[in-house]
Amino acid sequence: MSSPGVNIDPRNYRGDMSNDPITYTSDRIKTLNAKIAELPEIFLTDGETSTEFRSNFYRLTTEKGRFLDGVSRLIGGVYSNRIVNDPDIDMTPFEAVPYEDQKRAMSLIKEQLLSNDAFSFDEKLLKYLQSKKRAAYSPRRGGNEDPQLHDLVLGLQGRAIAHILHPVVMKRLVDSSQYGNTYMPDEVLSDLFSAIFVQREMPTTFKMNLQSKYVDSLISALDDDSYDEISKSAIYASLVDIKDFTRIPYGDSKTKVHYRFLNWKATKALEN
Repeated sequence: MSSPGVNIDPRNYRGDMSNDPITYTSDRIKTLNAKIAELPEIFLTDGETSTEFRSNFYRLTTEKGRFLDGVSRLIGGVYSNRIVNDPDIDMTPFEAVPYEDQKRAMSLIKEQLLSNDAFSFDEKLLKYLQSKKRAAYSPRRGGNEDPQLHDLVLGLQGRAIAHILHPVVMKRLVDSSQYGNTYMPDEVLSDLFSAIFVQREMPTTFKMNLQSKYVDSLISALDDDSYDEISKSAIYASLVDIKDFTRIPYGDSKTKVHYRFLNWKATKALEN
């Protein structure tokens, strides 16, 4: 279970074997951040290249996203219990993930993946992210060997967003409301909006990328017939919120230009 929208039971996520993925992920992130801080002392040794340092930096940073990707599976999740009918068993074949657990999952995602300071890199470390082998010999990167951090971060953020916004997950939120779920698409998107668009916040360039990608995802979803009508209404409402949020740009020049662009995209989508 790794692709967005695949499988209903978050316990089947192959990247996590714990019985409390939220607490486990929170603890793992603390460990990963500590390990990243230790990398220079371990790998930046005299007479050696920074290849090992680079490899471990990317591995540990990606690992953080992988754990949070697993946590995102709780949102819209349904536990599928393979049991026989027995009045003495306090369990049913299908059980929606409890509201409290879905909200805890969203809270961790907001804090560790979507917040303005979720990704803050030490400038001194970034200057050493060089591979021993020249990137000029790599057709995939076309000779561009500089650290492409925004692609890295957006990839990690986008994976969790893609799962939560997947039409199958949105529809499951609605369907499972008939047997216990109370975390509906409108509240899910409201929580995402409040995490991604924060009043008077000066967004980092990582956050700007996320905001623009999120707007694009909502616009695509609005025109996608795979979504149910309840979810589409929530998507529409979220785009209206974004349009209102970006109506009067604030901040420095790059922030104002950014919000004007987002406002144009949201307005155009709502008018079509």
